[in-house]
Amino acid sequence: MLNARYDHSVKNVEHLAKRCAQQTQIIKKQSVDLKQHEESIVYANEEVSRLKAELGALKSKCEAAEHKLSSWDKKHRKYRNERDTLAKENAKIEEELVGTKSQLEHCERQVEEIQSSVASFFQSDFTPLVRRFLKSSEFNRAFAGVLNTAISVGVERGLRMDRTDEEFRGLSLKVVGFILDAKEKFDRVIAAFPDTTFPFLDKVSQHSQSSLPDIARLEPDRVTSSHQTSSVA
Repeated sequence: MLNARYDHSVKNVEHLAKRCAQQTQIIKKQSVDLKQHEESIVYANEEVSRLKAELGALKSKCEAAEHKLSSWDKKHRKYRNERDTLAKENAKIEEELVGTKSQLEHCERQVEEIQSSVASFFQSDFTPLVRRFLKSSEFNRAFAGVLNTAISVGVERGLRMDRTDEEFRGLSLKVVGFILDAKEKFDRVIAAFPDTTFPFLDKVSQHSQSSLPDIARLEPDRVTSSHQTSSVA
């Protein structure tokens, strides 16, 4: 009886020992697995830390890129506004250029008309105008002093040939219209002639704003016969 219990107890012990060994193996395996799991967790934590660092660096780069993008966007808006402003100014300049070209063409046509009018005036009207002046009483009256003294200078030279002063004076009194001391008076008249005032020339000057055809139609004022000639003092 005791032997039977002993044998049974031994079997129970062996069975428990066997189960203990099995549990020990399981625990060892779980310990190994746990160690590997812990190593995996450590590696995973390191990877997470590395990824966080990379993520931080990428975030910094992203923020820098966003800052640059914002700066470029501001510059783009600025350049776009400047472009729009330049486009408006360019359109305004082109409009002014068109107006200026139109004015220039108008001025060129006016210049051509003036040139044509001036050419026509000198080809057709200037010579008759000058001839009317040269035939006018005012010019003949002014030129009479020059002509009379010039004639007297020539006459005096002829009368003085081979004659004394007394003979010359006697002959000169017989010449109608002869002017004594003609040479001296002729020099004075010639010197003063360029400063002679001619009413017709003044009239032409007063019509400087008139058209050339109107100037071409101007006529000298008539002078009465009592003022046709003037004596030379």
